[in-house]
Amino acid sequence: MRYANRLFLVTAIVMVSSAPAEAAVTLYTDPLAWASAVVDIEGLDTTAAEIGLSDESAAPATTNFAVSNVLTFQAANTGLTRGFRVTATEATLFTWSDCEAAPGCAPWTSYEDALSPGDIGNVVDDDFRLELLDGATMSAFGVDISDSDTFAGETLALSRGGSVIETVPLSSVVGHVFGIRFVGVVASFDFDSVFFDEDSGSDDIAISNFRFATSPTAVPVPPAVLFLGSALMVLARSARRRT
Repeated sequence: MRYANRLFLVTAIVMVSSAPAEAAVTLYTDPLAWASAVVDIEGLDTTAAEIGLSDESAAPATTNFAVSNVLTFQAANTGLTRGFRVTATEATLFTWSDCEAAPGCAPWTSYEDALSPGDIGNVVDDDFRLELLDGATMSAFGVDISDSDTFAGETLALSRGGSVIETVPLSSVVGHVFGIRFVGVVASFDFDSVFFDEDSGSDDIAISNFRFATSPTAVPVPPAVLFLGSALMVLARSARRRT
């Protein structure tokens, strides 16, 4: 390896090793406090009309309406700067405005205009994942979670490019039977996926009103990583020329 190439690679490695660690996440349960900590807030409310903007489902015509367990929202349809997908990872469907009776019944308290992974009373693990598809990144996310009697043992994992960056314990969030709890995070880094890992008990929940934003202190992909990629490309070209 030529001296100039060796020096280039060593410099890149040193820059990567000295890059600051990405691990700062703040958990919020007050939506106003979360909103004051971020900028460029946008979101999708889980009303019947908004659910109807997904690729997989028409607008729910009534309560207790079963929709796909995967809902894809294209930015061109929602008017947001991001396209995203939300998935009930363990359930075979979402139930909109769940009421555990015939369609048209009055939804249970806190389940109105919300998505219940599976169905009330079916004892399914209510995990869900939300992932960005395109458009703007996010470094802050918020969601309303209904009827969770406890958050003990539950977590919210933030990922980028398929790799988990930080897992946030939710044990400090106070449960509320038939109530709604806001759960929001603000990170010092960009992420493109959040995964809510519910405990394996029989607790039913519903989720609603997805919020995306940017943290003023968020750090994008470190330039050192991009520099390392450039270094490797240069070395690869040099190797090809020698062969």
